[in-house]
Amino acid sequence: MKAKRHQFWRLLYKLHRYIRLVSAVIFLMLAITGIALNHTDDLKLDSQMIQFPLLLDWCGIESPNTMLSFATTHHSVTQANQQL
Repeated sequence: MKAKRHQFWRLLYKLHRYIRLVSAVIFLMLAITGIALNHTDDLKLDSQMIQFPLLLDWCGIESPNTMLSFATTHHSVTQANQQL
């Protein structure tokens, strides 16, 4: 009886260890992406385009066939397919 109880607690300890590691990775990823989102201007993330094909396919984003861009005094205007 004691051996089964010992095996149960040992299994529970191992399960707790793996759950703790997975949740630590998730929280670390949330912290890093949260800091990056808070410092978008400093890191110039708003001017970078995503180019990773797997991520673009997963999000359902297709690259436009035609792009036209016009510069004004303070801004630039870009037309990609039918979107301005």
